[in-house]
Formats: sequence, C-alpha cells, structure tokens
Amino acid sequence: MQAYLFALGAAALWGVSPLLDKWALSRGHVTPLLAVALRAVAVAAAAWVTVVAAGVTAPGAAAQWRRTSWMEFAAVAAAGLIAAGIAQWFYFKALSASDVSLAVPVSATYPLFGALLALLMRRESLSNLRLAGIVLAVAGCFLLAWSSRVEQKRPPRPAPLTVGGAGPAAGTRR
Repeated sequence: MQAYLFALGAAALWGVSPLLDKWALSRGHVTPLLAVALRAVAVAAAAWVTVVAAGVTAPGAAAQWRRTSWMEFAAVAAAGLIAAGIAQWFYFKALSASDVSLAVPVSATYPLFGALLALLMRRESLSNLRLAGIVLAVAGCFLLAWSSRVEQKRPPRPAPLTVGGAGPAAGTRR
C-alpha cells in the first residue's frame, strides 16, 4: 500500500510541475534548454542536501558509497543524462509548442517504451493485463494527437452578442 501512495504522490507532483513549466516557458525568457539547466541545478542542489542530511543519520551510509561500483555509477549517470537531460529538453520543446493538456499526456507514455524495452532487453514477462494497459495508453496518445488536429481545423466560433445586439463587432468589450 505504501508503494501506491508514493506513486500517487509522484503522479500528483508531476501533474503540478507542467503548469509551472508552461508558465515559465510562456513568459518568453526561458528557453527549453535553459529550463533543463535550471531544473538540473535545482534538483542537484536539493538532492545533495538531502543525501548529506540523510547520510549524517543513516547507519552504513559511507559503506554504501564505497560499495557502489563504477559500472553502477555509469548506469545511473547515463540514465540521468537521458531522462533529466535529453528527454526533458524534448519535453520542454513539446510544452513550449503545444498545450499542457497535449504535451503532458503524450510524454507520459514513457512506461510504454520502458515496458517494451524491458520485454525485449531484459526478457521480462508481460501479462495480458499489462499489455492491455499499454494498448490503452497508446490509444489515448493517438486520441490526444488526433483531437489536437481536429481542433486546429475547426473554424473559430463567432463572438456572442451582448444585450441590445451590440457585440464585439460594435466595439464593446466583455
């Protein structure tokens, strides 16, 4: 149960951050590449403060550092460069070019790629229920992309009239 609560907490926090990201990107001063760099600095600082604070009280923390191999470090570093570097840059580019309601769900289909790669490279099993979840995620992604195209082709709605027949065309403001 604790794992699900942490996962829901992560989902809720990931749901909040795109709103802040979109706001910063839409102001015109933060580019997608600068957003990646700013986020990396903030996360690195917070992570190291947490590691140091936890290391003071955690028994065996120094031994844990010594047991970490260079290969483990390289794997985590490569994953960080891929996820926190390149993928975030792609995400910020998508977010700066589209609505939050499109960029976030489409970029959130990354479990599909993780599941497929785990199936192919790690020979993990894939149950029918998990496969159905992946199919639904992909279908949702296609629906979002299709809805975006449909909405772009739709002609703009006429402005509503105000009381007395005067509307935006007559120079009144709502």
